Amino acid sequence: MADGHLCNTCRDAFTGKAGNADNSKLPPEGSGFKNEVLKMHHQKYSSFVASKETGCFICNWLWAKHPHPPKASPDDPATHGFCIYAYVTGRQPLRRTAIVTLPGEFLFLVVCPWATNFVYEVQVYDDVHSPEWFSLEHNMGGQQPLSTVREWIRNCTENHSLCSQVHSSGFFPTRIIDVSSIEKGTAYLRNKDDVVANVKKRKGSFGATSTGSRPKASRPVSYHQPSGTPCSLSTASVIWIDSLCIFQDSSEDWAAEAHTMCDVYQWSRCNIMAMAASRHDTADNTSPGLFSDRALSQSRMHYPYLIELDIEFRQYGFANRRWIGRGKWIVLNDSIPHDDLVSCPLNTRGWVMQERFLSTKILYFGHNQIYWECLGGVECEADPGNRFSFLDSYLRREKQYMEAKQSLIKELHVSDEAKIGFSERRTKFDSSSWRVVVEKYSKLHLTKESDRLVAISGLAKLFQNILKDKYLAGLWQRELAGDLAWYPHNHRLMRRPDGDGINVISWSWASVCGGRVCYQDPYDEVAPPSIRLIDSRIVTQPSGGNVFGMLRSAELDISCKMVYHRRYRSYYMEFESTSRGFWDLYSEAAISSPTPISWRAQEKMITPDFYRLSLDTQDLVNKFEQNLDLVSPCILLGTTKHRYGHYQLSFLLLERVDMDANKYKRVAMLHNMHVWVHRGSTSIDIQYQMPK
Repeated sequence: MADGHLCNTCRDAFTGKAGNADNSKLPPEGSGFKNEVLKMHHQKYSSFVASKETGCFICNWLWAKHPHPPKASPDDPATHGFCIYAYVTGRQPLRRTAIVTLPGEFLFLVVCPWATNFVYEVQVYDDVHSPEWFSLEHNMGGQQPLSTVREWIRNCTENHSLCSQVHSSGFFPTRIIDVSSIEKGTAYLRNKDDVVANVKKRKGSFGATSTGSRPKASRPVSYHQPSGTPCSLSTASVIWIDSLCIFQDSSEDWAAEAHTMCDVYQWSRCNIMAMAASRHDTADNTSPGLFSDRALSQSRMHYPYLIELDIEFRQYGFANRRWIGRGKWIVLNDSIPHDDLVSCPLNTRGWVMQERFLSTKILYFGHNQIYWECLGGVECEADPGNRFSFLDSYLRREKQYMEAKQSLIKELHVSDEAKIGFSERRTKFDSSSWRVVVEKYSKLHLTKESDRLVAISGLAKLFQNILKDKYLAGLWQRELAGDLAWYPHNHRLMRRPDGDGINVISWSWASVCGGRVCYQDPYDEVAPPSIRLIDSRIVTQPSGGNVFGMLRSAELDISCKMVYHRRYRSYYMEFESTSRGFWDLYSEAAISSPTPISWRAQEKMITPDFYRLSLDTQDLVNKFEQNLDLVSPCILLGTTKHRYGHYQLSFLLLERVDMDANKYKRVAMLHNMHVWVHRGSTSIDIQYQMPK
């Protein structure tokens, strides 16, 4: 029997009875739906609130996700312009079976005038079984959730062989909070020398937690916990909190302690992250602490619902392909773990990256649930043992990150004998792990953009110790060609950071901010790197300082073959700007000639199909749009073989900044997506042999 209540608005949207949206009026967040058929959902905030109050589980899920308007009633003028659009997509099943499949998704575009618009995703499964569920205490500081946490810790200690192999280094922070008398209502901030002997005598260690950002003296933080304390979750007698253990009014103390934070996270017994506290800021800018109420107040809302409905599905990308799915459906909100662990404000802060990546055991107090992460896996309150697959979507999205983290922890902590317990496929440690870190870190925010290399300096030091390679402003010397091949996920969001130093190091990913940088998926190289590093000049700030920290400038001398890129025709200009088009390469001597060198006019060995030009910043996009015939010097970084038998060439586009000194700065990455080898060819020879 169906147990999920849907309001009439949700039913009309899912069955196709609702009116179609005007796609020309969609906000930028809806660009992915510009060629799809969206259905009108709630078009007034008052209607949305009313449906939530009737118990519609879809509207309750959306309610828990969206930022509530500040001090406004549902009919307040501040809510005017609020609206929701719905889209139902899926794969048309060949036949109906009793086996759980994934035919579709409910997607919601929420337009929120007082906050950022967002897209919300809900999974729809074809099944006939009523889902199980059990009660969760409304407050995460209650006896039930804390008992669950203690069980996670006990299970990890007793049953996770890899976790038990993590060895201790003897590291101890400069200052620590002594909570041995916390039951009496007293805690002490002590220097290391005052407590380290007693802690070692008890064979104990310290727990860690942080505010997730560069500490500010003006930021009030609440440490009083109404239902318990972090230290009550384990036997640790001391705890480290960054905003207490680093002096707030001393820039010298901050500079000294910032470089030890990696050691704090790496060697703590357990790291506690107050994810929900960053969402629930109160009017006086204080935090409610770890033990807040769940955003989804009803336990039932954390679990899947069974509905009986004739749903109109559409195939994404093919607006006219639609079909009706009849029967019973399981509707699962598997976005809850992603919202709690990834998209919450705390995890968008750059300083948190090292904390999450280096901690071997983490306890997350999220917006809706508590989560546990260790080398043995990830757990959540609502789905012990992941019986209902609540965490599957989160683990798929975080797969590369989790594998890179495990590979680093294996190298740092686990003895050689215990390493055989790791799957080699999942834990191979090389420079690709660093690129995973960069992709995830680059989209995070920093209060001071000049901290972009500083906030990841500790992690870079650890990578250097393992890779035994030279660090070059966010890149590695032995993998220079691959590390230079970063490109912005959306160049219209990118800009140069404010301030001096890092913004002039154009070849480093740290020289741009505002969005995520990416690397091409790894494929087989068919030729050695086409550049060679001759020398590097890294100037720190201050002079003689830490090469992992603040930089004043950085230059690379490389040996390469210089050619010139000229675009002679582009298409999709209205939508893609300068991202795709047709192109030719010229030698320096033939730049004024209409006949290009290389394969197109001479060997006829390979034929370029189209390319993707990824400009580094929005300013460069504007420059290229104004000059469609711009000729740019470029160098080949590498050639890789893709699936289906074609090849890809990766070029770095440059701009000359000093004619006399032969100096250049980077402006874009040029990826030729399809280079087909002609029949009869025995090799790929594009005249870019390594200079001797």
